[in-house]
Amino acid sequence: MTYEKILDDALKRVDNKYSKREDSPIFNGIAPACYEISKVYEIMEEHLKQSFGMTANGVYLNNLVKEVGLERFEATYAIKKAEFKDEDDRLTDIDLNLRFAKDEYSFVVIKKIEKGIFYLKCEQSGSAPNEIMGDILPIDNVSIASAKIVANVELGTDIEDDEHLRLRYLQKVREPATSGNIYHYRLWAMEVENISAAKIFPLWNGNGTVKVMIVNSDMKSADTLLINKVKNHIEDVRPIGATVTVVTSSAKDITITAKIRTSLNANMELTKLDFKSKIEKYIKDITKEYFSNIRANSYFISLAQVGKHLLESKDVIDYAELKLNSVTANIELSAEQIANITSIMLEVM
Repeated sequence: MTYEKILDDALKRVDNKYSKREDSPIFNGIAPACYEISKVYEIMEEHLKQSFGMTANGVYLNNLVKEVGLERFEATYAIKKAEFKDEDDRLTDIDLNLRFAKDEYSFVVIKKIEKGIFYLKCEQSGSAPNEIMGDILPIDNVSIASAKIVANVELGTDIEDDEHLRLRYLQKVREPATSGNIYHYRLWAMEVENISAAKIFPLWNGNGTVKVMIVNSDMKSADTLLINKVKNHIEDVRPIGATVTVVTSSAKDITITAKIRTSLNANMELTKLDFKSKIEKYIKDITKEYFSNIRANSYFISLAQVGKHLLESKDVIDYAELKLNSVTANIELSAEQIANITSIMLEVM
């Protein structure tokens, strides 16, 4: 209920023999109260919105999901493998708890693996430090010639967003997960942090077998560490007698080529970036839809949808000769595949 509507209704209840024009005593007496009433309506509407899983967000969504035993995943810290060498380029030991830095990120030494090889924990949570590799600089005084991060041991993750938490909540309340059925295995897989979706294939290799296919939080293929985490978690909760195999989707590489007509003074780099962003979102959306459909066993990348997103991209007026993997056809994806856009080539005609 808007302020204008409330004010109009209130003035209609005043006898017409009195002046109700703007700045009249009656108008000035009623208007402030009507404004405050409109704010109450806004608060009531917001509270109503925050009462349902489909529309709640933030702390309100946190409280809703707690009612069914769920919690929002907190951000986690990246663990790195690093090597340390002396002046003679030989691996050398250092003390635990020493701190190192690269860019805006800092790391603390937490565990020795072998001589000169240690695990470091990033002191900043989230996924951004996952990309940090190479030389790092000591914050504390230490007698070494070089320090270098050589591998990720455990990827850091961002705090779970509302969209993913809502998905887990709706799956929990809508789908009867019980007795080790399909929904139960999907629920177990998604209880592991950094898993955005899971597809279940029952009886895939005979009686008592279950295959669980997962993708990471970016809707891309999961690494071995994440696969093992899901495997170990399901092994702890699965019914006796079931043989569980956990895999990740295989990536099907896709190239996109097209000739485009652009508006005057168009910036091709910006056009390409905008198109790439739209296509990546489209790929993510259809992948989510496929994983959410228990019965689906294949899906496809639509040439028409790619063309639609190309036309909607910055400064694009028209296009021709649009091809996916060098053919003018849809790209079919099998049950265990996800699309991976490897290149986008746009030529001005």
